[in-house]
Amino acid sequence: MAWETNLEILEGKEKEIDQGLPFETVVIENQKYEKIYVQAIISKDPAKLPDGEELLVRDFQENMLPDMWRIKILEKKPPPHAAYLT
Repeated sequence: MAWETNLEILEGKEKEIDQGLPFETVVIENQKYEKIYVQAIISKDPAKLPDGEELLVRDFQENMLPDMWRIKILEKKPPPHAAYLT
């Protein structure tokens, strides 16, 4: 399965990405085009996260970056606003 995100969503998470640390973010599941809130590890280098899934990343102009990133989803989370809906 391929996931998608953009640099704007990942802005400020460079340390976590570079060090392979988990963090909360939102990704889009490509088959359903549904936003999913997750705790995940993301890597720009596929070799550093071989058990991860494909992550397509768009730049600030919504162009797809040429390099394939990887994501390992550790946990799916409820949307941050879900508490207000119950």
